[in-house]
Amino acid sequence: EFSQLDEDGAPQLPGYEEVVGPSSRFTDVKDLDSPPMEDVAALSSSVEFPLTHFYELEGRVHTDQWSIPYKREESLAVCMMAAIRMIRKGPGIAEGDENCQKFLQRTMPDAFTKLVTHDAVLRWDLTIMEGILDMCQILMELIALRLKQPPIPMKLLDLLATVLNSECNYHHKMRGKRTDSARWTRVLDGNVFAVMPSSQSHKDMKGWLVEIMNTFAQHGGVEAVKQAILNTQDLKLKELTALFLPFSLCEDYIEPRYLKREFSKCMLHAISFVKNLTEDDLKEKEVGCVSDLLKAIKSLLIRCSLWDLMGSVDQLRLDTTVRMLNISHFNAKMNALKEVVRLIEEPSQSASKGVKNPITVDKITEWMVENKVLSVALGGNLHQSQYCDKLKSIAEFLGTKLSLEELTTIWEMQVDKNPVQVENVHGILAAAASRFNTHQQDHLFYLIQQSWETASDRYREKLIDLIGKMGKDDRQGKTASKILELLWNLAHLPQSSREMVELALDTHASILIDSYHSKLDAEKKLYMAKCVEDIKKNTWVVSALHQLYCYAKGFFRSGYNYKDQHQVSELQKQYDLLKLTACSLTKCHAKSVQDCKQRSETLSSDFIVDGRYTHSECVEEHLRFMGFLLQEGALYLPTRRAFDVWDTLISNPDACAADRKLAFKWFDSGMADMEAETQMHIFSMKVLKVEPCILDVAGYQCLRSFFETINLNGRRLKKTSSSYFIVENPELIGIEYLWKAALEVQDARIADELINNILQVSYQNLSTKLKKDLITLHKRFISEVFSRLDAALKAVDGSTAPSAAPQAQQQGSRRDSSDKPSDQNIQVQVIERLLILAQRYITVVEEMHHFPRQLPPHGSCFRGHPITLCVSSDQPKTDFKLECHSNEMISSVRQKIANKLNISHQQVQIGVSDRWLDASDNKLIHQLNFTDQQLIIVKTHTTSTSYGKVTETAVSGNSQRDALALEKERSLPGVILSADGKVFDKMEQLCHIGNNRITTAVRSLLILIPTDQRVKDSLEVFVHSALQGASEDPQSPPSPQSVLKLYFDAANVSPYQLLYNLEVLSSQLMPTLKDSDEASTQLFRRNFLEAGGLKCVINVLQKKTLPSHVNLLIRQDCYAIALSLARFLLCNQVLTQPTTRPPTFRQLSSISTS
Repeated sequence: EFSQLDEDGAPQLPGYEEVVGPSSRFTDVKDLDSPPMEDVAALSSSVEFPLTHFYELEGRVHTDQWSIPYKREESLAVCMMAAIRMIRKGPGIAEGDENCQKFLQRTMPDAFTKLVTHDAVLRWDLTIMEGILDMCQILMELIALRLKQPPIPMKLLDLLATVLNSECNYHHKMRGKRTDSARWTRVLDGNVFAVMPSSQSHKDMKGWLVEIMNTFAQHGGVEAVKQAILNTQDLKLKELTALFLPFSLCEDYIEPRYLKREFSKCMLHAISFVKNLTEDDLKEKEVGCVSDLLKAIKSLLIRCSLWDLMGSVDQLRLDTTVRMLNISHFNAKMNALKEVVRLIEEPSQSASKGVKNPITVDKITEWMVENKVLSVALGGNLHQSQYCDKLKSIAEFLGTKLSLEELTTIWEMQVDKNPVQVENVHGILAAAASRFNTHQQDHLFYLIQQSWETASDRYREKLIDLIGKMGKDDRQGKTASKILELLWNLAHLPQSSREMVELALDTHASILIDSYHSKLDAEKKLYMAKCVEDIKKNTWVVSALHQLYCYAKGFFRSGYNYKDQHQVSELQKQYDLLKLTACSLTKCHAKSVQDCKQRSETLSSDFIVDGRYTHSECVEEHLRFMGFLLQEGALYLPTRRAFDVWDTLISNPDACAADRKLAFKWFDSGMADMEAETQMHIFSMKVLKVEPCILDVAGYQCLRSFFETINLNGRRLKKTSSSYFIVENPELIGIEYLWKAALEVQDARIADELINNILQVSYQNLSTKLKKDLITLHKRFISEVFSRLDAALKAVDGSTAPSAAPQAQQQGSRRDSSDKPSDQNIQVQVIERLLILAQRYITVVEEMHHFPRQLPPHGSCFRGHPITLCVSSDQPKTDFKLECHSNEMISSVRQKIANKLNISHQQVQIGVSDRWLDASDNKLIHQLNFTDQQLIIVKTHTTSTSYGKVTETAVSGNSQRDALALEKERSLPGVILSADGKVFDKMEQLCHIGNNRITTAVRSLLILIPTDQRVKDSLEVFVHSALQGASEDPQSPPSPQSVLKLYFDAANVSPYQLLYNLEVLSSQLMPTLKDSDEASTQLFRRNFLEAGGLKCVINVLQKKTLPSHVNLLIRQDCYAIALSLARFLLCNQVLTQPTTRPPTFRQLSSISTS
């Protein structure tokens, strides 16, 4: 196929044998069903068109892998001979046959176009070329016969032009062939039409072209053309052009005397025809072929040396173009512009495209100026882009020949026009401006400045676009300096809006940066110096910084290399740009603050500083430029400059939140641009002095980056991956501020991140050697928390705390983060955060403990509120519901599911929609934030899988392992914390502050640590002591009645302690753990009831027991657990379903009374 490429990537042209096949295949009846010679002879006398040959020819021509027969007995020649016979029968016979018409209009032209113009022609051998010559001679006879009949066959004339074109591939390949001139002299009776050039002319012989031309003359073709030109009625311009064009393409081989003798009258007739074209004729779309006609006539006149007529033809071409241009019709004007552009291009294309004797440039220029071609053309159609593209070429050609008056006229063409027309006129002027002289440039700039003063912003955008186009189209750098100066002045006009200033400066920068003229290097330095001066004067600062950034960034246009870095470093040395920018930032900030105070306003990010830009944009532009200098110039930020920025935007009491945010982000992103000493100075002297209340997300990120970098440099931290650190030395620099920030920062999200950081450096990310003594490690952390807790408690005024608590609760999250909170509120927040920190520490550490708990947390010992779990199992495919309570362990849920499915609990894998719960067996349901009707997904395994390092069965079955597990459990932080009973007294003290958040945090912490042993020991009286009255012996154990009064009488205990005691009581009456002793439990229940325990429980539900000022959540929890206990004691039922209604208060009262 022709689309194949050879190894060099050039088209691989097949030989004729590949395209057409060997000549023998065309005479093989089996292959082509071609008739034998006697059938061809029979066809020669028939007037019917041979359909079999035609269909076969169509299939071979109209395909990608075409193959065209070239012998007289084959389909192409047979069809042409049949067409000749039909033409000879009279006008309309051939055209009347549908298949013959298709052959003449489509198949035959396609076949000959491929035979004489395709690149494959250059590789065919002589035999094939001779066959093509035979086909062309038959074609000449056919066309000659058809030209003698009306109407004029346009398609055949186009094909004649193709075959007679002396530059086609066929004639180029056979250019050395000669012809027998004497024979043609005899055949044509001395009236020879075509001759070979003389050897002295150095032209190719192209004898076969001469053969084809003379064959055409032999059959009367030339005479037919002549008669058609002179005698055809209503001859159309397109037809006249088609009659002349074939001869103009081979004029070098026409005998000059024959041409002058036979065609002089025809050429004069054609010239007259063009002169007599009416205005309506010039409006027609096909009028564009006037140029082709006159060029064809001119080439024939040159051949026969009629020089006088040649000049008149050139003038006629110009006059006709002017006539079309002056007609107010788009087709006429567009064809005229195309002709003008063709006239402009012909002198430069005369050598490459064979244009002979084109009209000279000087004559064209003189004609255009004299007839004001550009001005006339600008009279309309300026909204058409194609039309204006032609005008650009004309304007660029005229260049300096345009007068100032004409330039003014062109400028006025776009006044009060729509944006498209304005843009098109500006494009025309921009194209011409590159050729303007100094006077023209100055005049154009004057027109622009004059229009700028009264123009709207929209029109000013167009003017700046025009100036930019002029600068970019200036390939020699002639006008760039003036354009740059004009843009700079326009940007500095006080009345210019921000959009106009930015557009002018962007255009200014693009001309400077995108230009490769060495002349503009000095301009770059000049305008950089101007920007520096504007910054020093503290005027036009934002725009000047933006331009400096654009200019400096332009150094890196061609890639990052040492030379570019050197240029930025040189700029820093020359102007000390870092100091200049830092000082400018301080000045601008101070001016913004001063302006705000004069207006009695507070500085904000959207405050307009110079009539154009906001305060934040001004700050951001300063920081961006400094960051660019540091990064791209391979510079380090001096400590002094860093302090300047910090003191201006962060430490400054007049700085706004937006200032701090931008500064924090800038320091965070520029950490690598500071030396270690500078980093340490900033961290110790600036970062650690920031008030936590002003920290935002950006401030936290900055703090974290400095903290990690400084401790990495000091080898206290060790980096193991992109985001993971190992603590090698617990004495971390800045750890004290990390605690302070976590406790005092206002944003809860930031506090959460800081708490995570403290947990990481306190336990999670400690190196192995630092985790050897876990008990000491946990005690150190607990001591740290409680020492801070004591300090916060001292700062809180206990006497006013209860009354202040409701107010604090109401304000809650509605407190404006921009206002600094009161000291008391800060201390309340500190206490809450410390309790949360203790909770998180216990949770993080104890999550890694996979042994069943022998010292379980308090929350797992008593029943919570009922909750229903919806279980969906994959195998077996089943759905069911489990009745649980909020304090139930996940291990218990797993066991219930296993019992339901009749498999081992080790074969059950449970999860929720977003995670599996393989390592959460010791967690409670409420700790996983499960809701009622929570969906649980279950997967079962055929083999047992241990979801923990040691299973419950394995541990409980070995006393040695029990001891080992208990020893390991005693090292957990929750167990260590509960071992000291003072912690429970501290928690109660915190509850007395009266703040809801603190109370909630205390309750959450108590749930995580084992139950207070003192309470449990006191309740043992219901197991080990007989029912008896009070004893006077102080050494004897307390009686059950005294225990009930001491622990469950609201008059003796606080509501918080009462709730806790009720929870412990619930764990004894309704134990939730599997290892509880059923006999002891039954004994406890009986002794508790006999001691009057039910009455104590019912009393909790009395209205006056818990006054209304008691925390609502505490009262609700007390009532809920009291109801649960009453139900159990009265009905021996455990409340497991939320839909089950407990007994009413009236019922309970009556039962108690009885």
